[in-house]
Order: sequence, then C-alpha cells, then structure tokens
Amino acid sequence: MSAAIVPMWSGATMNAQDVEANSANIIRSGLLELFKRTVEVFGSAALDRPTFADPMYLALHYSLDDSPSGGAAFLLDDGLELWLSILHVSETSPFPSPTSP
Repeated sequence: MSAAIVPMWSGATMNAQDVEANSANIIRSGLLELFKRTVEVFGSAALDRPTFADPMYLALHYSLDDSPSGGAAFLLDDGLELWLSILHVSETSPFPSPTSP
C-alpha cells in the first residue's frame, strides 16, 4: 500500500498542469479522508500495521507542515481530523472515542 500512496502523495505521478490546477491537493485531501475512515473502522489495529501507518503518518506530517513545501494551507482541516481520529483510537489517548458512552 505504501508503495502506491507515497508517489501519489509526493505528486510524482502528476504532471505540472494537474498540480497547477490544484487537483493534487484534491487527491491528497481524499487520501487523508481514506486514512481517517480506515482508522475509524479498524481502530488501533490500523496503527499497528506499518504498511498502513507509515504512509499515513507521512501524509499527516505533510498536511500539518506550514513550510512552503508543506500542504497546511490546503490540507490543515483534513490533517487535524485525521490526527483527532488517531487520538481517539490510540490506547494511550486521554480522549474518549466519540462513539463510546
């Protein structure tokens, strides 16, 4: 999985017109949503799988990065939602899951 996601995240598979048209950030936003939903469905088991967690953390880092090469200007909201989902399923999280009573 990570072998396919990392090139999509870095934009290596997108041409200059796609990047300029902001479609790169639309794809990245979709990937962040996919990561978030996967974490919500599989819980902490998703975090234990390096083939899933490694690219997810890379995407999370990129979405919250406020440097010029980062994506925070476009992806901050999606990245924060993913981060919150990770906190909810983390076994050491002080925050209860939104689905728990």
